[in-house]
Amino acid sequence: MFYIIEKESQLPLLPPFDKCFVHIISNNYNYHPAISEVSLVYVKPFDDKGYIFCIKHNESLGLKWQPLKKFLSEKELYAIDAKHTKYFLSGKINDITLSSIAKGVKLDLTQCESVLMSDFYRTHGSLKNVNELIPISKHYEYCEAVYKIIQPYISKNTDYINKQIDVFFKIEKEGIKLDKECFIKYHENHSTPHFSIKQGRAYTNYNLYTLTGRPSNSFNSINYAALNKENGERDCFIPDNDLFMEFDFNGYHPRLLGDIVGYNFDYNTNVYTQIAQILDESDISKVKEITFQNLYGGIRKEFINKPFFREVNMFKDNLWDEIQYGGSFTTPSGKIFHLKNVENPTPQKILNYYIQNFETSQNVEQLHAIFNEFRPLKSRIVLYTYDSVLIDVSREETQKIGEIMTKLKYPTRVKTGTNYNNLK
Repeated sequence: MFYIIEKESQLPLLPPFDKCFVHIISNNYNYHPAISEVSLVYVKPFDDKGYIFCIKHNESLGLKWQPLKKFLSEKELYAIDAKHTKYFLSGKINDITLSSIAKGVKLDLTQCESVLMSDFYRTHGSLKNVNELIPISKHYEYCEAVYKIIQPYISKNTDYINKQIDVFFKIEKEGIKLDKECFIKYHENHSTPHFSIKQGRAYTNYNLYTLTGRPSNSFNSINYAALNKENGERDCFIPDNDLFMEFDFNGYHPRLLGDIVGYNFDYNTNVYTQIAQILDESDISKVKEITFQNLYGGIRKEFINKPFFREVNMFKDNLWDEIQYGGSFTTPSGKIFHLKNVENPTPQKILNYYIQNFETSQNVEQLHAIFNEFRPLKSRIVLYTYDSVLIDVSREETQKIGEIMTKLKYPTRVKTGTNYNNLK
């Protein structure tokens, strides 16, 4: 029976199915999905063979995308990258890569690429329609090979994973407005800006598949999590509305560790003022230095019996015992850390990994809880950087944004500016 679906008359001949693996083949994988179009769609029902649905390809007729989109969005979908797939299909999409990571496996799908596909991308990778030139049969072979690898890791998302995908998709799809001349100045040697920039907006990519679960954020050779604060590079990012408001979590990691170990810091008092009382030290800059050294370098003997530091040290030792003797540990978000996947493990490294994951899960929960309040507003969250959130704000909504952000679990301090570099 056929596997290429290119005519509406073929659709009634398909066996019925409710669940499937789906892989969107855009016109070029190098382009950000926000500025890509669908070329082909591979669909593999779990109890049937795989099919290629043709939307736009040189070798085939084309189906209408919207009816197919509606048809697939009604299914229970599983994808290699659910966040990426949400640019094209709606509904909850189960993420197979996150499922594999939970089982201690890092998927390597590069082995599925044919020599022909690699050659096309090496010589024509900047063409927007390169996937429309690669034979459909080669796309099908690639998808079939991918399915064989990912099949053991197909499982439903947890509630937290659904929230995580939803939060970072909503931020990412907004993009960030650019000052074009400024961007050209700082990236004059960038050869492929068209991969991630459209209509004056740059699109980021939150990578959810890191070891700790803390997403990195880079795309097209630009690291949006580490934009230079000194050389003016941040000047290039400007609000689409009237101003930027950045909400920075205040003394975030000590507060997170307090929650982890059961030590209660007062919400309304600066966390370093509270630690200063524990240390009997009046110099806040010195308090910050001591806190940083002990939380990230290990609790020193002179502080090991101090409140908070004592609890952190005990938690670190217990966590180390758990992963040493059990081979893994699980964080509150459901993330499983496997000892075999941690290079040169130490008690302090394991604690740092736990903190990063807990930080991410708390941010996801907080942001997911307030997103609905942004729906009727012009203002949008456009960038997330671990301990801060950048919002593109319409001036008349400034007070409303402040009210929304006070609902976060952890205290923040706010800065405002007309670009990403002059926030004060």
